[in-house]
Amino acid sequence: MEKKNLEELKRYLEELKTVSKTLISEEERHRESIVEIQGVKFIPLDDITKGHFITTESYRCTLNNGEKIYREKLQKAKKDGSAVIIIPVTDDDQVITTVEPRVFIDNTVGVGFPAGYVEADEEPHMAALRELKEEVGCVPKYLIKLASFYQDEGISAAKNFTYLAVGCVEGYEKNPDPGEFVRYFKCNFNDVKELEREGYIAGCGSIIAIAKASEYFDENGKIKELKLVNAKNKIMV
Repeated sequence: MEKKNLEELKRYLEELKTVSKTLISEEERHRESIVEIQGVKFIPLDDITKGHFITTESYRCTLNNGEKIYREKLQKAKKDGSAVIIIPVTDDDQVITTVEPRVFIDNTVGVGFPAGYVEADEEPHMAALRELKEEVGCVPKYLIKLASFYQDEGISAAKNFTYLAVGCVEGYEKNPDPGEFVRYFKCNFNDVKELEREGYIAGCGSIIAIAKASEYFDENGKIKELKLVNAKNKIMV
C-alpha cells in the first residue's frame, strides 16, 4: 500500500478513537422513570426494556429425545439482528472501505465495509442496496451474493449476508443514522487483503467477505470480467 494512503487511514483511526467510556447504571439511564414507594425506589419493568437496543428472550425447549433445555435468545431492536455486509467496487476498481468507531474492540476503531441491519419484511439484497445508498451514497451495476452465515448460533437467529457490489456509481445523497460517524477510504483489493493481514480489518464478517470475494479479482486486484448469467448466487441489478 502506498505510504500516503496508509497515512490517510491512520488519520481516520486517530480521529475516531474512543478516549473515554463510562458505564451508565440502570438508575441513571431511567432517572425520569423512577418511582418511590415507602422510601424504596423502583424502575417500572416496562421502562427497563424500553429504549434498549439489545434484549433477550428465554425459552424452554424440548429435544426429540425428550430432554428439556433452557436457552436465551438475543434480540436487536426487537428483531433477530440479521445484517448485510457489502464490498463496494467502483468502475476504476477501487474498493470503498469504512472507518467507524467500534468502542468495545481493542483499538476502539474498526476498518471494514458498509453494513447494516435487515429491516422487517426486507429481502437481504434490498437491504444491501439501501445501505449502499444511505451509507456510502452509491448505486452498483451488479450485486453478487457471496455468502451467508450465522452471527452466533448459540444465542441468536441472526444471519449475515455478504455481497460484492460491482461498478458502483457515487454521488448520491448519504443518509446516515443518528450517531453514525463514518469515514471512507478507497484502495485496491490487494491493499484490502494487506489491511486484513496487518490486522486493520479484524471483523469476522469483513474477513469472510474478503475471502469469498477473492475469486472475482485478478492478481492485480482488478475485477475479472463477469459472466452475466442468472446464476443462483448472483443478483443483477
